[in-house]
Amino acid sequence: MTFNSALHRVAFKRGSTLLRNERWRPAAFLLGRATKLAPDHWESHNNLAVALLKLGRWEEAAGMAERAIGLDPAATDSHAFLGMALLQLERWEEAVAAYRQAITVDPDRYDSYDRLGMALWRLERWDEVVDTYEAALKLDSGHHAAHHRLGGALLQLGRWDAAAAALRNAIELAADDPAAAAELGGMQFNPANAEEQIEAAEEAETALLQQRAAALHPGAAAHLSRGIELLKREQWDEAVSALAEGSALTPDLGGLDFLRVDPLVRLGRLSEAVAAHHQAVAAGGPMPPLPGQPASTRFEQRQAAFWTTENLGADVFAVERWLQELAVVPDRADATPAPRLLFVLDNDFGELTTVKFFVLGQELAGRSTLLLPERLYVHNGDAIPGRTEQYGSVDDVLEVVDRQQPDIVFLCSGYLFWAHLAFMPDDLVRLIDQLRERGCRIVTADPFMGMLSKQDPRTLIRFEGSKEHAKELAAVAHLPQAVEEVTRSKRALDEQAWAVLRQSEQILRDTYHLYPSYCDVAEDDMAETDARNIAFFNDRLLLPARPGGTATPEAAGP
Repeated sequence: MTFNSALHRVAFKRGSTLLRNERWRPAAFLLGRATKLAPDHWESHNNLAVALLKLGRWEEAAGMAERAIGLDPAATDSHAFLGMALLQLERWEEAVAAYRQAITVDPDRYDSYDRLGMALWRLERWDEVVDTYEAALKLDSGHHAAHHRLGGALLQLGRWDAAAAALRNAIELAADDPAAAAELGGMQFNPANAEEQIEAAEEAETALLQQRAAALHPGAAAHLSRGIELLKREQWDEAVSALAEGSALTPDLGGLDFLRVDPLVRLGRLSEAVAAHHQAVAAGGPMPPLPGQPASTRFEQRQAAFWTTENLGADVFAVERWLQELAVVPDRADATPAPRLLFVLDNDFGELTTVKFFVLGQELAGRSTLLLPERLYVHNGDAIPGRTEQYGSVDDVLEVVDRQQPDIVFLCSGYLFWAHLAFMPDDLVRLIDQLRERGCRIVTADPFMGMLSKQDPRTLIRFEGSKEHAKELAAVAHLPQAVEEVTRSKRALDEQAWAVLRQSEQILRDTYHLYPSYCDVAEDDMAETDARNIAFFNDRLLLPARPGGTATPEAAGP
């Protein structure tokens, strides 16, 4: 056995033990070491994907699961972990592909169908949702959530009878599950069939609670009936007393405590309401709705607040039209020649907001191109419709420059390309030199609003680290010197970051800097700035006031 293989065995074994003990952070650390020591060991990568999922580090979890799949394409768990990460990242299409592959590898896992259905639901592919949940229920018909989602998809397709049957199954399965009953009680669907199912569920829950109360203690059933009548009359104090007496006789039936929660809240007795809710959840059993108006009546009342054409005023649709017009890229077929613009963004969503604030509603949108890294592009591929592309390297940027021949290139937050895109100073120098050789003017922005060129990065930026994390690792690895080693490593990384920031500032010092501005900055709020700094304000985003004082989008103009 080699030294590295021995180290891998120790790191993997300890990391896996920590994983089972739900100590996610040290588990991730040791399993990460294990993957580096044995790059071909599937289980190290698979277990690390679990730890990263538990820590909410979705991108890293997805990447680690993909590596595990590469090592063992038949590992169903790895496909499932990839799908979980993609669901959290809201990358629905990729999640669908991951779970379809998981089902191909193991067609008998219910959870793969369930999560595939969730991704398809977000894509509103209703026929596929129905097929998926029907297949899931053939494997295990005891999940109320699957019946619930199947019913919802059938409603979207207008298959009312089948939807009613699915919802009825969900209601019956949730009868003994308080959390499930609460979930189903909160459903809102437009078709009359769904209203009837909700109302039937409410009646069934109340009847079931009364039957169980009578079976456990005759007096409890009487107190329950009286409590429900008092609730209907809105006699809150008396209702609470009657239900409390019934609960004392049947402490193992949570429905009576559940009915006490709302009147206690109305009476301002909040701590008692919380205690009653805890008692209800702990006891379990059927949880009936509050007595009063039938579900169909409450549904009609709620419908008045729905976002429908009838309920929304003309101003709302006027604003919507105005926003749509701002997003339209003008046709430049007959336009006067003007500079072409290229915006190169890092992974910062704030910079994308700034760029859109700059171009929306302007003629220059039609001669602008956006280059986004993968993280931004996934959800913003149509930020400027037809004029948004993805890139990942300096060469990708230069390829677009050669193809589009822009006059001005905006390196948005170019100071942070090293941190967000792994562009080191040499990459930044090469990019700027190549752009200038092609005759491009370069514009950037200091993410610290011009402070980086005036202050030492040490005084401006602090990098937080966790000494407690280092102590935990020291205890796990039985290395008392771990705290000192981690502190020393962090100090070295901090020094490197400060040095790169200083270099980036020097590289970008003689470029123009662009910042958004307000339209009504007070004199005492103004500050001195460099001559290279340029402020802009997009007046197309202003809503002019109507004669009566209300803003109107129709009048907005350049």
